[in-house]
Amino acid sequence: MSDKSSPKFHSDPVMRDEGDKMVMICSVTGKPEPKITWFHGDKEVKKDKKTKIDKDKEKDKSKDETFWVHTLTISEPKKENAGKYKCVAKNDMGDLTANFTLSIGAPEGSGDITPEFIGKPEIVQGDKKITLQCKVKARPEPEVKWTRDEEPVKEEQRLKITKTNEGGDVYLLKLEITEPGKGDGGKYKCTASNKYGVLNANLSINYG
Repeated sequence: MSDKSSPKFHSDPVMRDEGDKMVMICSVTGKPEPKITWFHGDKEVKKDKKTKIDKDKEKDKSKDETFWVHTLTISEPKKENAGKYKCVAKNDMGDLTANFTLSIGAPEGSGDITPEFIGKPEIVQGDKKITLQCKVKARPEPEVKWTRDEEPVKEEQRLKITKTNEGGDVYLLKLEITEPGKGDGGKYKCTASNKYGVLNANLSINYG
């Protein structure tokens, strides 16, 4: 009697959103060890700077069973990474396929909007005031964060952060600095995000 077996899932395939990367996971068993191939559409996925393919061997002691955890990780996914993926496990006893769908940005026809700039972010210098501002279109309404040299900017008497809805899902985002000085110099970043994407604007204030 042969101890060979066709590929089976050890646990349900899953896809995880880890913020700046998407991870697809397939855990499979089989004898002999199944060969795994990842596909995006009909094209085989290959490793590159943004795409990582890993395999870990594990042991399920409760079942006295060896299984392999295969992961496909896509860093900073863009629209061209969207679409249907599949993980194909194959040995000489059979094959098995797990299907995934990666959506990037707002679905067509939903009316929702991935955050996008309207015009260029800018710095406006006034009398005893500097305003860093950018205009963003997004639906749902974006969450907004400001940082200076990678540290969160907190509102205080001299620093005012505002988000104004100008209609049509357009928001004016401002950081106003009253009586600015050398201590206010640095690299600022405005981050606007909703469930469909993240948008960053970089603005610098320099004091000789």
